Amino acid sequence: MPYDKNERNDVHRIDPRPVGEQESSQENQSYQQQQSYQQQQSYQQQNYQQQNYQQQNYQQQNNGYEMPPSSHLIWGILTTIFCCLPFGIVSIVYAFKVESFWNVGQREAAYDASEKAKKWAVWSALSAVIIWVLIFVTLLILGFTASTFGGIISN
Repeated sequence: MPYDKNERNDVHRIDPRPVGEQESSQENQSYQQQQSYQQQQSYQQQNYQQQNYQQQNYQQQNNGYEMPPSSHLIWGILTTIFCCLPFGIVSIVYAFKVESFWNVGQREAAYDASEKAKKWAVWSALSAVIIWVLIFVTLLILGFTASTFGGIISN
């Protein structure tokens, strides 16, 4: 098969360099790969250190404090207005306690109050759904019995 100088087939290409130079070229490639790997490791370490510095800087700006837990106040207000008044009020009371506990340094109490505010808001919403289902079922039963007994009494 004649050799075409425009054809590039690297698999069958013959390296014109002497054998010793070919081995040093392979050593050079492995050295370059190792250097590249070390640079990548160094970059990842610098990136990690930079993230750690940013986190420390954020904590210093906030005097080392983390963000307070959610008070769920909006949910408490909405469930009080649209769902069940007593459970919604309890949710609002616990929602107000979250920030006051947090400000005096009682972290666990703040998280506990946050969970209770959420729990009471959910119970308020669920109780409203249960009440509406019961009303619907009651009206359905009353309508069915009225139509059944109304037909019997009129005959």
